[in-house]
Amino acid sequence: MLGSVLSNILWACLSDFVGNKKVIQISTFTGLLVPVIAFMTQFKNELLYLLLFAIIGFFIAGRTIGKTNYLLDIAPSKDRPIYISLTGTLLFPVSLFPLIGGLITQYISYNTLFVITGIPILLGFILSFNLKEPRTIKENIL
Repeated sequence: MLGSVLSNILWACLSDFVGNKKVIQISTFTGLLVPVIAFMTQFKNELLYLLLFAIIGFFIAGRTIGKTNYLLDIAPSKDRPIYISLTGTLLFPVSLFPLIGGLITQYISYNTLFVITGIPILLGFILSFNLKEPRTIKENIL
């Protein structure tokens, strides 16, 4: 929670001054560190656990702020409630991921889970470079 609370200051400043595309990119890159550090925690270093949970807080807060603000930037004002509702509905399958992760760790291994977790995050990071910055699009229209 401390990582999440402290990072909100950073994410808010980045969102205001640099743009939500960068917030998405930086938070996703931070998310790439999660499976790497989680893998390293198997060596029983207590400080790594502290770092891991702080980075998870940074990642979740940044992802939430970046994604929500980006969506609000690209959605026409009259359609924003529909966009937000549809996003929540389409993300329902994600709520099953902890269950799937538990099954993977129970029947395969933690290391496999870390690899399986890292691949979509890496893919998301790569795809984030295709996002258009909505603020420059709006400025060009005006």
